Amino acid sequence: MAATRGRVVQTPTKVKPYKVVLEHEGSVDMEQSVATMREGEALIREETPTPPKRDTSRDRPASDVCQASAPMRQIEGIGQRRILVSIVSPSEFPLSRQ
Repeated sequence: MAATRGRVVQTPTKVKPYKVVLEHEGSVDMEQSVATMREGEALIREETPTPPKRDTSRDRPASDVCQASAPMRQIEGIGQRRILVSIVSPSEFPLSRQ
């Protein structure tokens, strides 16, 4: 059974300085000692499934979702990232839930 999630944990007092903990849904977690962080990351990639490709057939450009009249404000993010936030009331949002 493929693992649902994995993580690399540092174990400095052991012979191998890292261990990989793989979590399985509905069963016991598996632990395996590894020599390097890269080896641990490779093991996680091997043991966890690749998610299926996302269906993009219903994607729309942002201009279709955000009204031109909606106020925009720029928020400075971490480093050089900039985030644009559109303030839209629930009645203006096109994907209303029933």
